[in-house]
Amino acid sequence: MMQGVEGADVVFVGGYHARADTKGIISHTFDSPTMVPGLERNGEPCSEARMNATIAGLQGIPVRSAS
Repeated sequence: MMQGVEGADVVFVGGYHARADTKGIISHTFDSPTMVPGLERNGEPCSEARMNATIAGLQGIPVRSAS
């Protein structure tokens, strides 16, 4: 999802699926026969949006939420 983000001025995130084991449509990232029931980052639940925001943040790209 984050291919080509290098050099972007800003990343907008919106329309992501819910994390696994939460109400909502299950995340593509965790939807498989060997589904990961949960993923944490710094001890907190991590969704697709948060993973992608982390990737952008590690490159110094600000992230805005379209909520």
